Amino acid sequence: MKKKYRHIAIIPARKNSVGYPRKNRKFFSYTQKFLKKIKWFDEIYITSDDGWFKKHSIKNGYKFLKRNKKLSGHKVSIKKVMEDTLKKKNLNSDAIIWLIYIPLLPKSKKLFERAKKMIERKNIRSVCGFTKVKTHPFLSWFRKKNKIYQYCKNNVFRRQDLPAAFMHNHIVCTFKSKELRKLNDELLNSNTRPIIINDQINEID
Repeated sequence: MKKKYRHIAIIPARKNSVGYPRKNRKFFSYTQKFLKKIKWFDEIYITSDDGWFKKHSIKNGYKFLKRNKKLSGHKVSIKKVMEDTLKKKNLNSDAIIWLIYIPLLPKSKKLFERAKKMIERKNIRSVCGFTKVKTHPFLSWFRKKNKIYQYCKNNVFRRQDLPAAFMHNHIVCTFKSKELRKLNDELLNSNTRPIIINDQINEID
């Protein structure tokens, strides 16, 4: 018999943004419209230091979690925010957690359904989207004391010989709650299963 999981969506929405002021407020409506399409979320939380989201949480049937100022700065990792939410709400190991970033657009119901099928498998503990890199790491260099060094030492000279390279993209990101302690600050580890995304993703920042 297939195990029954609770699916919990968590929307981080801090008040201040360094690059685009109040972007979470301005683009929140896109997330609202998307979440109406997903019928299998058992609970939806907004974690924020912005009281504006409390009113909109009640309006949409979400649960609001007032975030401590210490966890609301731009240098705080998303893992710490997730740890705080899971601890306060006592979300157990039967919960599957979904990170919902407001500034990542467009979100796809089909992509989320695909990720749901993956994360409900017994042997899969976390899933994240990945897209092809625009600049290959083999072609990237850094400068130190006016000298240049390769980030990834190699001697590949033909573009056709470059191995496929990808970067993570949180347009879809989900994990079993008990796996959180093993994930890094970007909610990834060596056991994370990738979903390769070929569509254009926009990150408003």
